[in-house]
Formats: sequence, C-alpha cells, structure tokens
Amino acid sequence: MNSVQSIIGDKTAGLLISGLIGRGFSEEQAQRFLPEASSKIIAVFDKNDGITDANTILDSMDLAAIAFTVGVDNKLIQSGMNYLLPNIFSQLGGNRMGEVLSGYKHF
Repeated sequence: MNSVQSIIGDKTAGLLISGLIGRGFSEEQAQRFLPEASSKIIAVFDKNDGITDANTILDSMDLAAIAFTVGVDNKLIQSGMNYLLPNIFSQLGGNRMGEVLSGYKHF
C-alpha cells in the first residue's frame, strides 16, 4: 500500500479502511481492496492526464478482476468503489472535485 499511502497519506488510508469496514468489508478485505482499487484509479487518472469524468474511470476498470483479486463479490466492490472514488478524487482532483464528480453515476 506504500505508493497509495504516499498519495493519500497514512491517516487518510486508515480512515478509508475504517470506512470500507463500515460498508461490509472485513479488515483484511479492506486492506487488500484499498491499494488494489486505488492504484487502478490513480493509473487511469494519470494515463488520461487528470481525467475529469468518474464514469470514464469506472468504465476503464475491470471491477470483476478487482473483486477476484480481493476475494469479494461484485456487490461489495461496487459499494467500495462508491465510497472510495470521491475520497481518492478529493486527493487527486484538488479544487476540481466538483468537476471530477459531476455526472458520477452510482452503481
């Protein structure tokens, strides 16, 4: 989780894990999900030079592969992504947060 923590910070990573646990992840699942999903979000964001459309990022990600890697079902991945995307975007998007999330469709 080190590369993700370098972007979001240790304190924020801990808060995100707590939030994921509150959405049905076990602690172990949350600890696997956070770096896996965050690194994918960051990679798509970087690849598209700071893309400002959350739906495009979601459409670019293989959520089934993330679910398989983390060992949870797709419904839990969807819940985790709905929680994680705004939090990661707030770190990546800075003052463009509203623009990044405009039109964001929840699962």
